[in-house]
Amino acid sequence: MAGENQEMEEEYDLVIIGAGPSGIVLARFYLSIHPTHRLTILEQEDVIGGVWSSARQYGGFRSESGLRMTGFSDIPITVPTDAEQYHDTFESKYVTKYLEEYVDNHIYNGQSLRDRIIFGYQVQSVEKIGGIWNLHGSADDAKIIRTSKLVVATGYNSIPHMPVFPNQDQFQGPIVHQKEERFR
Repeated sequence: MAGENQEMEEEYDLVIIGAGPSGIVLARFYLSIHPTHRLTILEQEDVIGGVWSSARQYGGFRSESGLRMTGFSDIPITVPTDAEQYHDTFESKYVTKYLEEYVDNHIYNGQSLRDRIIFGYQVQSVEKIGGIWNLHGSADDAKIIRTSKLVVATGYNSIPHMPVFPNQDQFQGPIVHQKEERFR
């Protein structure tokens, strides 16, 4: 399985940084054309999904768009008939479930998309030498990943942005970013 550190170096045809929706669907499209290519997805967390991951769930977190606009073209997203919907939006847990099933059910050359994910690999640095990308992880025992093709799919919302507003220092209540909501 791709997630085990057995050697200090590994080489791939394509490396994708980020196992959120963009990284997942990119892997699916690439492997549908090149099913025997060596592909891996590097994910710093221990779960897939990016902002839709199970680790980022909290009460009141809903989809931003309706069923017709959510999901990928090959498999539409569905929610249970009794699921609470508001103007066609729904609880985020259904997006999480959809992505989890998606990576398990897409299999190329005997490996699911999930099998190709290296969890807990935080890319510390990237350098290109002689047409080959070398990725170094932050852990002391992290293997060096080499590839001729590299895609960074870390997501627009990976780093929280806390807005600043006038007189913020005088506001008496808590100011909390949604990323911190699950800890409250």
